[in-house]
Amino acid sequence: MVPTTGGGSVFLELPACRAEPMDVRGIAFDSNDILYVVIDPSDSSAEDVLVTIDMTTGVCSEIGPTGLTGIQGLAFDPDDNLFCLNVAFPSGLCRINVTTGAATVIGGGVSFQDFQALEFDEDGVLYAARSNLLRLNPINGDATVVGATGFVDIRGLAFTTAPPIRVVEIDIKPGSEPNCVNNDGHGNIAVAILGSADFDAAQVDPATVALEGLNVAMNGN
Repeated sequence: MVPTTGGGSVFLELPACRAEPMDVRGIAFDSNDILYVVIDPSDSSAEDVLVTIDMTTGVCSEIGPTGLTGIQGLAFDPDDNLFCLNVAFPSGLCRINVTTGAATVIGGGVSFQDFQALEFDEDGVLYAARSNLLRLNPINGDATVVGATGFVDIRGLAFTTAPPIRVVEIDIKPGSEPNCVNNDGHGNIAVAILGSADFDAAQVDPATVALEGLNVAMNGN
């Protein structure tokens, strides 16, 4: 899929994994950008299977059956441990051995039958979602409800990486000493963003600058 246009094309035909009909139920990349996929055979009683897909050639390599029949989400933690959600019995948070494909349910219970999306944030906190957002304990599967999502059928989660915060120097009322300010809504308050050897203040977009809710305008270049 092309992020800028939304256009997509088929990268891999599922029969390349197995000749029988099947569905994809979860995908996740590890820290080495290896793509792991859980496929679900059309026979509802058959075990879900863990495979990897080569992103260059599209070759599908089977790792092994998971031992579960209702896996709906995959997510790697920061240490490359692979976790899953299983909505069939025994339902709950599960962990998959990436060498054998075998999955073990950690905990959860019937309430997990309503959750199908799973993801770790950049701090290693695990979340699940469908109609509600949950925060999960990856050790024992204990869940804390964060709140209702406002939707009924969320099937995927992903976190964006926030840009780093950089502290720079400013000078309020440049050239004045002391730099006293009375924000009474009248007049102008001059503020200079100071550059440095590795920071070009001229590249700051004035539209992104805020000062206690006041209107901001650029003076000069």
